[in-house]
Order: sequence, then C-alpha cells, then structure tokens
Amino acid sequence: MQKPEIIGGLKTAIERGSSLEQAKNSFKNAGYNPQDVEDSAANLDFGVLSMHQNSAKTQEDSALPLSTPSAPQGNIPSKPLPTMALIQKKSSKGTIIIILLSVILILLLGSLLGMIFAKDLFLSLLSKIGINI
Repeated sequence: MQKPEIIGGLKTAIERGSSLEQAKNSFKNAGYNPQDVEDSAANLDFGVLSMHQNSAKTQEDSALPLSTPSAPQGNIPSKPLPTMALIQKKSSKGTIIIILLSVILILLLGSLLGMIFAKDLFLSLLSKIGINI
C-alpha cells in the first residue's frame, strides 16, 4: 500500500540527488515494509521524477561543486517538509526582529556619540536631576 510519507521522502531524496533505488533501499533499511516502499515508488509522478533525475545527472557531470549540501545517504526524513507559507512566516518574524534590533543599536550608538561630543551638556543634565559625577 502506498504511503504519503514514503512518497514524500522518495521525492525529497531524488531532489537531493539520490537515485530512486538508493532512496527505496534507505526506506527499506529504516524498517519500512518493502511492499509499501515499492508501491509508493511505483506511484510517484514520473514527470517530476525524470526531471529531477536529469538535473541530478547534469549536476554530477558539472565540474563545479554544488552550492547546496546533499543529504546523507540512508537518512531520509519521515516527516513532510514545511510548506512555503510556514517558511515565509518564519522569515517575516526574523525580519521584524532584525529591524527592531537595528533600531535599538542605532539609538544606543547615537546616545554614545552624544555623550562623547556633547559631554558638557550631558553632565549638566545629570546635575539637574541630582546626579553629581
């Protein structure tokens, strides 16, 4: 019986440059039912499969090293990969944090420069509030 997690894992392995046979063997070695693995492999979208196999062959023939790291053989994730919407949400949260920290850094640097270049004014302000240095 075909299983969605096996199909997803096979597609992921192929996208990362593994052959279909290597991906199937990885699932079998991980303890999945061999018949489930074979059924899932038989029901893959062969248009996507052949496209990824052709791109993997082209990348292997290339003299330049790949910029993306390849997955270790035999270690195919059993969980589905996050969708693009989740990746974009995490990215927008990270962007907001970076902007906030940048604003804080600019304010702190401005305060430091103000204390250095206008120390007389800064000291007079401190003495007015009762802090003598």
